[in-house]
Amino acid sequence: VKMKKVNNSIKERKIKKALELLKARKITIRKAAKLTDVSYVEMMDFASKVGIDSGYSLNDLRKDAE
Repeated sequence: VKMKKVNNSIKERKIKKALELLKARKITIRKAAKLTDVSYVEMMDFASKVGIDSGYSLNDLRKDAE
């Protein structure tokens, strides 16, 4: 259980750092996802939760889905 908490803490720090780099436009969402071992969609979700614009709107998604 203790090791799981350590692993979660490390992952959370990686995600926080990746979000900082993403916000500064130093890396892409795809690169942030790869660095943190999460999916592209998960990283987009993390980014949106902290107010980072992905540059891909809901309207863009709707157009792509047509």
